[in-house]
Amino acid sequence: MYNQPVGPAAATGVGALAMFTMQEAMFWVLFAVAVFALIGAASAVFRTAPAIRSLYREPRRLAPQQPIR
Repeated sequence: MYNQPVGPAAATGVGALAMFTMQEAMFWVLFAVAVFALIGAASAVFRTAPAIRSLYREPRRLAPQQPIR
């Protein structure tokens, strides 16, 4: 963690990259991927929740049909 940029250089593009080690950058990339994966999984669960609930609900009875004359 030596040679870290100080002052305005730290906030600019290459300076900001120099503040991270490769390992640290990989950690944050994987962390972001994991967060997005969790959000996606949660949204999929909540989207399919009505379909899952309907499996356990009492099946709807069809109205009696009139015979075709």
